[in-house]
Amino acid sequence: MPSSEAHVRAALNNQATIDYLLAGGVVHAPWVVTVAFYKALHVVEAVLARQRPPLHKNEHLSRNLYLKTENRFRNIWTHYSVLFQVSQVARYLSDDAAGGKYLTEDGMKDRIIGHHLRQLTLSANKLIGEDVFPVE
Repeated sequence: MPSSEAHVRAALNNQATIDYLLAGGVVHAPWVVTVAFYKALHVVEAVLARQRPPLHKNEHLSRNLYLKTENRFRNIWTHYSVLFQVSQVARYLSDDAAGGKYLTEDGMKDRIIGHHLRQLTLSANKLIGEDVFPVE
């Protein structure tokens, strides 16, 4: 089971990738959305690894069910579930009308990065009890 610190490093690396993709001039919204989801996944796993006893969810179904049913993770689930769904649209070219609005440049920057990923990160820092993940 990877440590919380390993997940923190992975999340920070994913954020560096998001920053790189956004700075490139040509915005590749599906890639940014996909990397944003994987950052969120590592943020969630870092939080779970700090629980007592430490938890690790190695598949999407069990992680989603746990986040959805554990009251203390309600706010994380609210934002994680959107990131999960939109990344599914981006990765598998699903024709999801709701997901499509997030794959525009503005939707991706404002809703995915600026709102959902930001709120999930703030919630994770609160659950951890310190600002492990920088928030812009």
